[in-house]
Amino acid sequence: MTPDDFYMFVIDTNSYSGNFEREVCAYITGQVAEVSSSDAEDQAALALQAMPEVVKEFEDLMLDVQDDPDMYPSFVANWPTPGYGSNGRGKEVKLTPENKDEYHYPAHLSVAIFFSERPSDKLIAIMKKRALHLRAIGIPWHSNTRLRVFAIENFRLLHRHVEYTELEIK
Repeated sequence: MTPDDFYMFVIDTNSYSGNFEREVCAYITGQVAEVSSSDAEDQAALALQAMPEVVKEFEDLMLDVQDDPDMYPSFVANWPTPGYGSNGRGKEVKLTPENKDEYHYPAHLSVAIFFSERPSDKLIAIMKKRALHLRAIGIPWHSNTRLRVFAIENFRLLHRHVEYTELEIK
């Protein structure tokens, strides 16, 4: 079950993030999602080698969230990107007044990493720096020479807080 109160560090990109969200999370935090790939495990090993103390800090903050009822809970997910739309058949574009009717589905070009509490400013700075570095070097595709490349358009920190208010009934 999804908790009522948690934080999300979101990396907005220009590519469908379902192709690389686990690898990005692993490189940034050193954490590997329950359902993952050997590429993500390789990226997590690089993070652990570079910053073992920080990886432990991330481990203590990561939170499994079930963002889709049909999916398994995870601490990373692809996420809708503001200003982009999808045609529902795999094509995502920046929205304009001319194309907004054709591309009316959310475009999942962002990577969301879930935390039980607000990451410190230090951890946010580390996540941004490592995301930018990974963008610069690319992500290996199934351990071969081809790299997945993407641009980073923005970083966001979201706070989900659900409140319940009891209403008077007759």
